Amino acid sequence: MILAFNKPYGVLSQFTAKGSSAPKSGASLQSIRPAAGGKDVIYPPQSVGGSSPEDGSTQRSVAENSRSNLCTARLRDHLTQQQSGQRTLAAFGFPKHVYPIGRLDWDSEGLLLLSDEKEWNDLLLHPRHAHERTYHVQVEGLISEAALSRLREGVMIQNRRTKPCSVKILKDPRYPPRCPPIRFRLSVPTCWIELKLIEGKNRQVRRMTAAVGFPTLRLIRTAIGAYASGDLPEGKWRELGISQRQLLTGGGRARKVS
Repeated sequence: MILAFNKPYGVLSQFTAKGSSAPKSGASLQSIRPAAGGKDVIYPPQSVGGSSPEDGSTQRSVAENSRSNLCTARLRDHLTQQQSGQRTLAAFGFPKHVYPIGRLDWDSEGLLLLSDEKEWNDLLLHPRHAHERTYHVQVEGLISEAALSRLREGVMIQNRRTKPCSVKILKDPRYPPRCPPIRFRLSVPTCWIELKLIEGKNRQVRRMTAAVGFPTLRLIRTAIGAYASGDLPEGKWRELGISQRQLLTGGGRARKVS
């Protein structure tokens, strides 16, 4: 079987916390507290059309208040779960014998695949297949065309140049608030970009956006191959059928894996 899981923020891509480099319980909660003497505020900032959080309309403020209230409720759940330590995949009721194919950092969200079929490791992870992954990334600042061009051509990170990739600016996708909230600066707007990569080095997306001067605030993987997580709720998983499995490796053109 192969399962698609919409991984929440703060969940390790493994079944035990042993060997994890993620912060211990409570450490990540610094992200919800303003820095001493600073002007950081809690999500959501306004990024539609490249506007800053200071120039919103009354209608926009009502919508943002609603989203903020939702995050407050979700934050209570998050804090309760954090009391028992790091969250792992063991908390989500997966069938026995499945394991994650690849990984998604503890502070990233979105599509993670799990399977008990070892063939998928080669099909989805080996560099010779140049397998595409799609990410939606909220960055600090209004990203420039020059920065987008640099990302497309490849940037130097950790003494190596990234492979060419596809990148474009997104209209704010209006994702539900992250919990805990992101931090942003009142004087600095944010925007969303879509990145399609065929490689997946350690914290690559974050390193790439930082290299061109636009730090990543939020990172969500939305698709692997031609399969998109779509309306799969956060923290839920589903088993993929034959047609969905084929989308993972080439839009129905891939060889069947049984």
